[in-house]
Amino acid sequence: MFVDTSRKPTRASAAWRVFATLLLSLTSLGAFFQCDGPAGPSEDEDGVGYVVGIREGDGQAGPAGQFLANDIVAEIHLNDLYDEDTPRNGTCTFTVESGNGVLADNEGRTGNVVTSQSTAEQIGVTAAGVILCRARWRLGPASGENTLRVTFRLGTEGLPNYLVVRANGYGAPARVVIHAGDGQTAEANTELPVRPAVRVVDASGVGVPGMRVWFIPLDDGEPHAGVVVNTSDASTALGVARMSSAWQLGPAAGTQELTVRVLEGAQGAVNAGLQNNPATFTATAGPRAPRSVERNPLDFPEPQNGYAGKAVELRPSVRVLDAGGYPMEGVIVHFSVGGGGGTFGGTATFLADTTDEDGVATLAEDWILGTQPGALNIVHASVQASSVNDNPVDFTANAIENTLPVVTIVEPLDGSSFEAGTQVQFRGTALDEEDGELGGAALRWTSSVNGYLGIDSSVSRGLTAGTHTIRLTATDAAGDSAWAEVTVSVIETATGSISGRVFVTGLSLSGVRVELTRNGEEIDSRTTNSNGRYTFPDLPPGEYTVTISGYPSYASFSPRSRTVTLPPGENLTVNFSGSYAGGEP
Repeated sequence: MFVDTSRKPTRASAAWRVFATLLLSLTSLGAFFQCDGPAGPSEDEDGVGYVVGIREGDGQAGPAGQFLANDIVAEIHLNDLYDEDTPRNGTCTFTVESGNGVLADNEGRTGNVVTSQSTAEQIGVTAAGVILCRARWRLGPASGENTLRVTFRLGTEGLPNYLVVRANGYGAPARVVIHAGDGQTAEANTELPVRPAVRVVDASGVGVPGMRVWFIPLDDGEPHAGVVVNTSDASTALGVARMSSAWQLGPAAGTQELTVRVLEGAQGAVNAGLQNNPATFTATAGPRAPRSVERNPLDFPEPQNGYAGKAVELRPSVRVLDAGGYPMEGVIVHFSVGGGGGTFGGTATFLADTTDEDGVATLAEDWILGTQPGALNIVHASVQASSVNDNPVDFTANAIENTLPVVTIVEPLDGSSFEAGTQVQFRGTALDEEDGELGGAALRWTSSVNGYLGIDSSVSRGLTAGTHTIRLTATDAAGDSAWAEVTVSVIETATGSISGRVFVTGLSLSGVRVELTRNGEEIDSRTTNSNGRYTFPDLPPGEYTVTISGYPSYASFSPRSRTVTLPPGENLTVNFSGSYAGGEP
């Protein structure tokens, strides 16, 4: 910590307290007390407090025999700059201690010892009362550690403090050394705990910085499927390059490899001049095992809502994953009813399934909820393995009471009677509390005598004689049905016939076509016999139209059609008498 060593009061004591606070903040940045030798707060013989330190340049690395990229900057912090008795000039002496390097001062003078001076009036003294000294340092010709010592003078008095600055000089890169992360073991498809790292060194074993390094996980000599080449940052000042992310093993158990290549040139070719380049890391991958289970899909609705006693829309489904988050195939999953009284497919309460290639297992039957409305139904999906996270997965569903449709038959009215052969109109409605108005295939008409009549809210059919129970059945979305019924009678009436003769002035015409229609529709046709006669038997009562056509050209008929009313059980005669129109009969 900083200690104010002044023995005399000064006019700037208040300003000094502010400065001391700033100084303590600077020490937290590592600017002080980081170098070897006695350093830190002290005082000169006049009682002026000061702190010495290295601001820039310590711990660098550079090519042997060349100047370092950054100058060495030493500093003297004064706590009493504005006192008229405080010396305003300082001197730093830089001396090479090891490595046979050469120093240069601001004026270009070189040697193994240089002196740098700075005063308050010069640019080297900052407004905060800091005296800065600077020197350039050319490392010695051999690779390895270089050191220099910095001593200080404040005014005319030498200070007892000194600091040691270190730098590494390196030669040309010579080989690649595995630094960390080789020989690890983990489960397949998982990340290894230690990121692989190599160190690029020169012939003396000194680290070479700035080398480009690639890390490539291999699978049978090829990059893992889907794995992008992992490019690390350039090697550090110590020559160390570390994989920028964790090495994730592939899915196969056994030995796996990672190759590390130190590159050269703009094209990124492998630097063939380095020993052990590329370098190979090995790791042992243990067998994959189920490590987690989750709903499939992840947004599977929870809980579902379904009708009591009916199947829910979605069957429970899970996905089983290994430690790396990859699907596990061939894992047995047990589905069991855990509450609510439901079943699988109507009878079973336990079923098993095996995960597919996507790691998915799905209940093989519909999940039918229990019959108690309001009950919470539960299904457990349990992976049959140990140490599986989130195992089992529970699926839940609320059993909702279903309201049956309200069915109304609008027509025919209950107790209605119809004659046999009459077209009967059937019309009805069905309202469901959950589904609204029902129609189409949800509505079905049946007769106790004739069976199926049709679907939808309106149909038209003829009924045979007898007493009919007409039922309209409505089925809602839950599969529940309700119905309404009416009773109608269909009366069988006595039949009659229509017959007659077609002739011209007493001459019977054969082969004439006779057509019988009712309500505008043809219901039968006959051809006159050799006596010119025709007959339509077994006709129910009603209005009919008889029309002739296809007679000889020498005959003329007017009218050619006659409309008659056939009473029940009667036999009507309808003759057509024509005139001779000329020509050969």
